[in-house]
This record gives sequence, C-alpha cells and structure tokens, in this order.
Amino acid sequence: MKFPDEAFDLDRNRGNGGMGQMQKAIRQGATGPNFIYVGARKSGSTWIYLALREHPDIFVVPEKSTTFFENNPTGSVEQYLQHYAEAGDSRVRGEISQDAYLYPDTAERLSELFPDIRIIICLREPRDFVRSLLCWLVTHTDRYGKTLEEVAQHRHVREITDYYTLIQPYYSRFPAEHIKLTFYDDLNSDPGSFLEEIYRFLGAEPGFRPEILSKVVNPTRSPRFKLLTHIAFKINIAMRKVGLGRLVEAIKRLPVVEWLLYKDPVSKMNSEALEIASGIRERMVADFDRIERLSNTKLPDAWRRT
Repeated sequence: MKFPDEAFDLDRNRGNGGMGQMQKAIRQGATGPNFIYVGARKSGSTWIYLALREHPDIFVVPEKSTTFFENNPTGSVEQYLQHYAEAGDSRVRGEISQDAYLYPDTAERLSELFPDIRIIICLREPRDFVRSLLCWLVTHTDRYGKTLEEVAQHRHVREITDYYTLIQPYYSRFPAEHIKLTFYDDLNSDPGSFLEEIYRFLGAEPGFRPEILSKVVNPTRSPRFKLLTHIAFKINIAMRKVGLGRLVEAIKRLPVVEWLLYKDPVSKMNSEALEIASGIRERMVADFDRIERLSNTKLPDAWRRT
C-alpha cells in the first residue's frame, strides 16, 4: 500500500521520532486520548465529531483532528499532548482523524503508544462513497485530475477505496472488542441508534441526544466557483500546518463561507460521478466477504443489493 498523495497534505516522511518522549510523558500522567476515529473520510466523520463534542462525558479536540497520526510527529510530542490539556476530568477523550488509516503504520504506532485505545471506523456503501469522494476531489483540487473520469483513474482512488487493506492492520494490532466498525448507512437510517452504540462503546452515557442528531452536515455539493474552492482548500491545509485547525473548524461552518463556496447539493456532477462509481464498486465487491470475516460484522444488506 502506497502513502496517499500530497493533495490531502499527508506527509510521506513518517518516522518514530518522539515515541520515547511520548511514552515517558504518558507514564508521568499526561492526559492523552482513549479513543480515535481513523476513517473513512466522506463517511460521516464531521457529523460524528459534532455529536461526540456535544456529549458532556466526552472531550474531542476542538481541531477535530490533531493530525499527529497523519503527519510526521518528530519534535511535536509536547504539542500533541497539549491538545488534551483542556480535557479536564472527561473520562472519554479523543479525536476524529479521518485520514489516519490511510497510513500503513498508524495502527502499529497507536498500539505502541495507547494499547488500550478504542478505534472507531465508519465505512460507506462503496458506490455512494466513491460518488461523494470523486465530487469532493474535483471540487477542491486538481492534483488528481480535472475531470471526474481522470480522478477515477488515479491510483489514490484505488488505494482509498481498498477497505479491507485499510482496516486490516487494526484487527491485527487490537483486540476485536476495542474496534467499533460502523456504517454510514446506519447513520442515515437511524442516527439515534447509531450514536447510542458509539456512546456505549466509548463508555459514555448512551441516552444522551445531541442537537446535531437530526441535522445534515457536509452534504456533497457543487462549487460555486471552482477556483475559489481550490484556493480555500490550500488555505485550509496551510492553516492546519501552523496549528490553526481550531480556527479552520470555526470558519468552515460559517453560513457565509458555505454560501460563497458551494451551490445546491443536487447537481449534474453527482449523477455523473454515480455512474462512474458503479464501475469502481464492482472491484470492491470482491472484498465484502473478507471484510465480514475480518471484523465478524455483517455488512448492510444494501451493499450487496446496489
């Protein structure tokens, strides 16, 4: 499995720098995470982040993701732990690192640093996932190609849609009871039950109902001006690199910003992407049985009917 392309600003220069410092800090009582969402993107990660953030028992880093398990951590151990300085006495602490599982060594690093951490994974029905992914990529960057067809042929799309390869390292490194494999389909059909299962898995009060429960966030949308969304995406990356992720999360949810960047979610681009995604789904079907055996979890019936 190759590292993801740089369009998501995923550092290729991974290393183990700082691991000894991290372990020392944890032994000395520094607060760190006891859960992490590792993937997939375009599968409800923002909604899950907002739902967890509302829960009084749960602390989620305000930046959504520290990117510590996505970028080279050398020299940033103290900075990483500082993300949890505001956790107080929250018994559940973590982050939504939606690109973490794209790196082959993330599961190993997590198991070494936080062997008791709980892992949340949410997968989306393949055709719908690819449709959303293609639209998102074309909207925000031309690194993978300028058209939906070009992007669909890029090696990164093949890698990011290889569900089995992406989740397998976690089942190799962690006991099954430490992994919660969820499905975007269930989030859509019954968000209350979906969220209750996650709360219970994390050890938080399962009956809590957040305001976000009945809301839709981050729908697939067409760009109002593609040049503007491309510029905004680059600014987003630059700001996160200098530690301004919290500000990014606040700005991106401003209604005026969403209006400037996007049009109505129903678009011709969506239908074109869905047609292309059908072909990509065909090769993903071959791994359905392997995913069920690996996770001991039945896939939603709709995955096989689509």
